[in-house]
Amino acid sequence: MTERQIKYKGILTKNTSGRYELCNHTYTCGSEIEYKYYDEKDRVYKWAVSRVEGDINGEYYIVGYNGKMDGLEVIIRG
Repeated sequence: MTERQIKYKGILTKNTSGRYELCNHTYTCGSEIEYKYYDEKDRVYKWAVSRVEGDINGEYYIVGYNGKMDGLEVIIRG
């Protein structure tokens, strides 16, 4: 299987509607997200793929990631 090309790479920001976006791509519940995180065990940055969900307070989070979304480096493939 061929890996899809990187379309955009940048930093997530929270828009005025409270959703996270990069280059006009808005992340909502169920959206796939590829993000960079620091692996404490190996002491290196790694890329991971997960999905975005929302909690009961209306805040978005990445499944399996405990950090904050704002300022996170992400890739959008196309």
